[in-house]
Amino acid sequence: MFGTLEPSQARVPQIRPTGVSLIAAILVIGGVLDIVMAVLFLVLSASSFHIFGVIIEIPQFGFLLLLLLAIALIVSSSFSFVLAYGILKGRAWAWTWTFVSCVLNLVASVAGIVVGVGVAGLIVYPIMIYYLTRPRVRQYFGK
Repeated sequence: MFGTLEPSQARVPQIRPTGVSLIAAILVIGGVLDIVMAVLFLVLSASSFHIFGVIIEIPQFGFLLLLLLAIALIVSSSFSFVLAYGILKGRAWAWTWTFVSCVLNLVASVAGIVVGVGVAGLIVYPIMIYYLTRPRVRQYFGK
């Protein structure tokens, strides 16, 4: 027939592995946390604010730094939400970018240990990297 696919050519819908949904949820939670941190940085970037009755003033450079951090976090949260959508839809590009993101975040977590942050990343990111490389998961993303 004209314009139809043979049964061997049609893509068979696959059931999404449970771990893929969990990774998407982690991405969404990370995106929400980025937004919360961005709002916090924007609040802190005010010229002065009160903490326990003490007025704290942030110099001009500090204001710009906090503003740039807030913008970076908003971009990061947007990226997380787009990745979560792609992961849920089984898009190959989402698998690739999530894998790259996990590797970069793992490196950042290792570097963060020096200053006392990033411990959770040393647990979460290796698990995500391992899971994303499983044959069934790779197959779900067409890899």
